[in-house]
Amino acid sequence: MSPRRFEAGRGRRVAAVVLLAVAAGLPDRPLQAAARQPAAKEVVESRLLAPELRRQVAALAAARRPGGPVPDPRAAQWQAAATARQLLQGARRDGDPRRVGYARAALQPWWDREEVPADFGVMQATVEQTEHRFADARRRLERLLARHPGHLQGWLTLSGVRAVQGDLSAAREACGPVAAVAPSFGELCRLQVEVQTGTAEAALASLGQLARDADPVVAAWAASLQGETLSRLGRHEAAIAALQRAASAGELYDRLALADALLAAERPQAAALALRDAPPTDAVLLRRLRALPPGSPEAEALRELLRQRWVGVRGDEARLHARERALFALWTSAPPTEARDWAAANLALQREPIDLRIAAEAALRASDLALLDEVRRLQAASGLRDLRLQAALRSPAGRDTARLTP
Repeated sequence: MSPRRFEAGRGRRVAAVVLLAVAAGLPDRPLQAAARQPAAKEVVESRLLAPELRRQVAALAAARRPGGPVPDPRAAQWQAAATARQLLQGARRDGDPRRVGYARAALQPWWDREEVPADFGVMQATVEQTEHRFADARRRLERLLARHPGHLQGWLTLSGVRAVQGDLSAAREACGPVAAVAPSFGELCRLQVEVQTGTAEAALASLGQLARDADPVVAAWAASLQGETLSRLGRHEAAIAALQRAASAGELYDRLALADALLAAERPQAAALALRDAPPTDAVLLRRLRALPPGSPEAEALRELLRQRWVGVRGDEARLHARERALFALWTSAPPTEARDWAAANLALQREPIDLRIAAEAALRASDLALLDEVRRLQAASGLRDLRLQAALRSPAGRDTARLTP
């Protein structure tokens, strides 16, 4: 995976909350299990990581060299999980996918073991979730929670994964065990589901209160959900205010959401300013491209840069970034069938509200009635309220002018 291809998504926003949950009071468990002696190549050196993380990764690699001292299994797993957690937190801030790869490498010696400690397994699933391997993360979590039904971080992560897959009923169900022990996290877990349904308006008041009064971790998550919900309901200025609060915590996901809200409000210069110092990931460059006048020299340069990044990217890696490829096709003069193909591939992987909008716009442009029917089915099944999407799905006349993406 290229250093510029890590992108944020709502599932990853939930993953970030899970990573911070221990500090906010969500129970954590000690790690217990036997470790095998892995090869040194399973940990990759990064000269770009913070010095303390470089030292941790180097220590893990040294401990695994053939003939080296065999570390205490429990201590080795705890150190690996702590390193992975820090790496994923860093990836959330700067979008560098190498951090995700290093997190996987830190956990790799125990990757295929079924009987790992519960919080170690949740960390493995969080890596898979961050890599957009949602089906793998869901299977891992469901097996883990069958053995450890009291692991709250596991339930919170599972709810996020199920929601990204569009299985909102199962996502809501996973919030129950969280609410019983950690009410504020359980409430946000439930609201994360409710804002994607017909009860979105009712959820806004609760989100607003949490965004104002809760601890910083919960407040940032609540403001993020509040802003995205307001944007889907067409209340752009209120959405922008909420997302500005969320983005102040420094999450790349929230900065992108803020840029999207500004673009939807037809404030392209402000959208570009919101991403001024953001790392140049594909998603960031796409929003900068969208904010520029079409055909301008700057827009053409960005367009060519994105094209070059994707040269030679095939198979699973390409599919994992189908959302960005679909947006690029929609926002440039690519053939309608190209946008349709990428949007359909993305919809098979993730079904957040933005993914339904992307698929609907691509289907309308390509006159693909089958894909449009699938979007209608998914929208009806979830009860999603998104004014732009609903208007487009009701009006065949919108086929030539649909602009459902920012």
